[in-house]
Amino acid sequence: MHKEKTFKFSIVTAVYNVAEYIDTLIKSIVNQDIGFRENIELILVDDGSSDKSGSLIDKWAAKYPENIIAIHKKNSGVSSARNAGLKIAHGEILNFADGDDKFEKTAFRRVMDFFEHHGNETDVAAIPIIYFDLSHGNHLLNGKFSKGTRVVDLEAEPESIHIHANSSFIKREIALAQNFDEKMPFCEDSKFLIEAVLKRKKLGVICRTCYYYRRRYSSNNQSAVQSKATNKIWYLPIVEMYYAKLIEKCLKEEGKVPKFLQNIFACDIMWREEEKIPPVEILGAPEAEKYYKALKNVLEYVDGEVIVSRREFPWRSKFDILKLKYSASARIVKNGDLFSIVYDDGLKINLEELIKPNFEVSAFGAADLKCKAIVFSDESLASLDTIVEIFSNGKWVKLAENSQESKRYDLNIPYWKIFGKKKSISLRTCFTFGDFRYFTAEQNYSYKGAILRYFEKKLKDAARFTLGLYKKSVANIQALA
Repeated sequence: MHKEKTFKFSIVTAVYNVAEYIDTLIKSIVNQDIGFRENIELILVDDGSSDKSGSLIDKWAAKYPENIIAIHKKNSGVSSARNAGLKIAHGEILNFADGDDKFEKTAFRRVMDFFEHHGNETDVAAIPIIYFDLSHGNHLLNGKFSKGTRVVDLEAEPESIHIHANSSFIKREIALAQNFDEKMPFCEDSKFLIEAVLKRKKLGVICRTCYYYRRRYSSNNQSAVQSKATNKIWYLPIVEMYYAKLIEKCLKEEGKVPKFLQNIFACDIMWREEEKIPPVEILGAPEAEKYYKALKNVLEYVDGEVIVSRREFPWRSKFDILKLKYSASARIVKNGDLFSIVYDDGLKINLEELIKPNFEVSAFGAADLKCKAIVFSDESLASLDTIVEIFSNGKWVKLAENSQESKRYDLNIPYWKIFGKKKSISLRTCFTFGDFRYFTAEQNYSYKGAILRYFEKKLKDAARFTLGLYKKSVANIQALA
């Protein structure tokens, strides 16, 4: 009887040694507010688990025989498990949730509403990812949801990327037309999702709900994603099967690599560079060299401006990738009192863009290192000392212009004699000296000198602005005094 029934949704989940978590996922699906029995099919594929995962999914299938299918197979990897479930899915919309995650209660209702209104515009929709367990907060790429529920044209808005099939919903006919690559133990879901999106280059983004993505606490029970950096397959094989195959596909079909795909490559490679384990420790020197050569080949199809535009990443990561892309050191070009970095193809990064202090009021003492800046003021701003000291190991120490410190700084601006009392205001910035670590010593010295002068000017502007705000507000001045 179950095989004859149709559903609005089919959720295909690869299950492998997640006995500790699988009940949480299933309950989050059963308790969806659109009605589980009427609308949702759940296909659980046990990929040869050695724990109690198999018996747990059998119990759930026995409890909901009309809605839950439990499949047991020999261990062949997550892609093989998903493909096995994909073959028997009956739903109009498919999702591939991970066995250790969960859905917010309204997720399926909001997805159903979206496709009823926008199903003729896109084949794929995504919901925000929120971390839980070990980590908490928004996924780095959740910014695209800030404009509300909508259909994103990825050719007009290529920065609004999504790379997770577990938090995506795909029309049945699109999902059935392709398979998960069974040779790929990593990034298989990203490749599957990208190939689905490439057909129309439109992505639905759905707000006011979320997919909860678990980051596991135990180092002995990490997910495949958390432990990928220790696996040799994550390096050269995945670069060849993931990036290279997609580039080949796009060049064959379109003669170019779309900008949204360039954005995905840029983000993914920067994530790779931010891993704590250097590739050479896993691969050895010869293989690590081949790996970086393969990444460089991928970056030939990624515009430098795309790398620079990714706001989610610090400049140190961008510079590492730009250095890999362009090989030779960048030229330092002076423009009046400021400088620019110029690359071989004309990509230019102005100091104004590079050092943009984003000030906000913050509690003094929140960071390990703090720059020292002193403002003397009665009715107006009098002077600001040069920023040449940092707070380290409980004391203020001199900061040389050629310092190799690479830290996040808090800027403490003490205001003196405001209404006869001494008080302090703190401002935070993301400025770091470490962004310039690969330039020559001579370039570093000259460049950092210019940065210090520019940064001092920005601090003065911020101090004047802050002081003006306090003078305009009697209540704030009284609180400050």
